[in-house]
Amino acid sequence: MTQISAELSVEKVQEIKNEVGLIVSKANALTITTPELYIVATDMAKTITERKKFVINEFKEPKDLAKKAHLAIVAMEAKCLEPLNEARYILDRKRIAYDEQQELIRRAKQREAEEEARKQQAKLEAQAEKKAIKAEKNGDKATAEALRQDVPQVPIPVVEKETPIIKGTSKRRMWKARIVDETKIPRKYLIPNMVAINGIAKAEKDKASIPGVEFYYEDILTERV
Repeated sequence: MTQISAELSVEKVQEIKNEVGLIVSKANALTITTPELYIVATDMAKTITERKKFVINEFKEPKDLAKKAHLAIVAMEAKCLEPLNEARYILDRKRIAYDEQQELIRRAKQREAEEEARKQQAKLEAQAEKKAIKAEKNGDKATAEALRQDVPQVPIPVVEKETPIIKGTSKRRMWKARIVDETKIPRKYLIPNMVAINGIAKAEKDKASIPGVEFYYEDILTERV
C-alpha cells in the first residue's frame, strides 16, 4: 500500500476523493422546485458539512506531523545558512570598501594625470607662441599662423582602477527604503487594515461607519449537525 504519510495512504485519499466527487455530482444535479426538494438540499448540505469535518480530521494528524517536520527542517537549514550569509555579508562589505578606496585613489591619480597633461600642453603652446612671434618679426606671418595652429595635443591618459576585474562578479546599486516618519507617507502608499475593518463590521454591523468604507452583509446558510 502506497503511503502519503505514516497515517494516510494513497488509496485512502482516492476513496475520499471518490466520495467527494459523488456528493458534488448530486449537488450539481439537484434542482430545487418544491418544498420537499428544498428539504433534500438542506439535508445534503448537512451531509457536506459532516463530510468536511471528516476530511479535515483525516488530514489533521498528517498535516500536523508534516508541519512539525517542515518547521524543524527549515530551522536546521536556517542555522546552517545564517553563518554563511553572515560571512558573505562581511566579505562583500570588505570588497566594496576596498573597491571604493581604489576608486578614490584612481580619481586622485586621474586629476594628477590631467594636471600634468595640461602643464605639458601649456608648455608646448608657449614654445609654439615663442617661435610664432619670432617668425612674425621676420615677416613670415604664414609660418607664425601655422605654428600656432599645429601645436601637438598632449593626450590625457585614463587611469584605471586597480580593483581586479573578475569574470562573473559585478556590482550594482540596489535602492531600498526605510520609514522615518509614517505620518508623512502619501495615502497611495498605505494599505488598509482589512482585518481591523472587518472586525468593526462584525462588531458594529449596520452601525459601523468609517469614511471611505462601505459596510455590507452576505447571508450564509449554516446547519447544526
